[in-house]
Amino acid sequence: MVLRVNEERLWESLEAIAEIGATEGGGSSRLALSENDARARKLFISWCVEAGCDVDIDAIGNIFATRKGREPDLSAVATGSHLDTQPLGGRFDGVYGVLAGLEVIRCLNERSIETRKSVVVVVWTNEEGVRFNPGLTGSQVFSGALPLAVAHDQVTLDGTTVYEDLVATGFLGEGDSCSRKFSAFIEAHIEQGPILEKAGMDIGVVEKVQGITFIEVSIRGENGHAGTLPMEERKDACMAACEIIGEVERQLCRLSADLRVTCGRFTLTPSSISTVPGGADFTFDIRHPDESVISASLAAVGDIVEAVARKRAVEAGVTKSLHKAPVSFDPRLTQKVEAAADTLSLKSMRMVSGAGHDAMNLAAVAPSTMIFVPSLSGISHNEAEYSSPADLANGASVLLQTILDESC
Repeated sequence: MVLRVNEERLWESLEAIAEIGATEGGGSSRLALSENDARARKLFISWCVEAGCDVDIDAIGNIFATRKGREPDLSAVATGSHLDTQPLGGRFDGVYGVLAGLEVIRCLNERSIETRKSVVVVVWTNEEGVRFNPGLTGSQVFSGALPLAVAHDQVTLDGTTVYEDLVATGFLGEGDSCSRKFSAFIEAHIEQGPILEKAGMDIGVVEKVQGITFIEVSIRGENGHAGTLPMEERKDACMAACEIIGEVERQLCRLSADLRVTCGRFTLTPSSISTVPGGADFTFDIRHPDESVISASLAAVGDIVEAVARKRAVEAGVTKSLHKAPVSFDPRLTQKVEAAADTLSLKSMRMVSGAGHDAMNLAAVAPSTMIFVPSLSGISHNEAEYSSPADLANGASVLLQTILDESC
């Protein structure tokens, strides 16, 4: 049986959610557990209730909308993603995976298809990690990687705690989500990169998510007068930092063409135009599909920082603040996604996700995989983010076929 979703209905649902927190540049702003996020969650729940789903919420605010199967005691097949966004985010990141799941349920309903296993659409709390840390909060708690009490105690940018916000928004549910079991989890998502578009492919069959490591580097030299302190006597933290950053890029890019290294945050102290800065704090985001390459990169960064600090007579410290190992998805489930694309006569390719996703955490507790659809020019985390109605419908149709195969 070959089924396709309703492209127009999916697009209309995406447009409706996008209006919540709409930005002047055509994007969306719904920070996790903010008022806008709560409004989007409530609209999603109302749609799920209309579709005949049972809706429940766990203690970290994850939403589970369940379309019961003939044998509801069996572990359910799940899909979903997140509704929270970046401060000036696009209209598709995260929300597409949620509404593609809802569209699957709507299609099953209108065709009166009864599945053996239940089908669950999940909204994971705080995937983006903007308003509070860590990112991927809801799926980490679900998978047991993050204790619930620790998540509840996190302080938001507004000075509230996550627990207080869950209460205030009405999304403090009950029950230990770790006890919920899925037989499969399939997350549909926009690619957020240019690979599918450049290759002329309809569907990305995601085999793996690359590993992610965050490093914080602190340099301490001495403040000095910009006009009177000779160059050879300076302990300039900024110049030391710049030399480190340049050398890290040069050496790490020789390790592998697939490696990604980014200096995304840089702060100088005292940050005065006429003062030689005595302090510099900056970060590296290092990503690669192979854990051994990440390990080699970390060793190289340590060696570079030590050598530059010695050369420039400054003190330096290196701290690893986050590490997520590369995650391989379930081969059987990945093959089913590929087969679903073939059934629908869609061109697909195997690929590695460069971004982190909730499916990374689900892979530890259930067979998991992801479906990517093209992103225009690879733009994401940006108001200009765009995927066409046809591409989004293609991905949702692949999701529908895969869920049917897993649940019937």
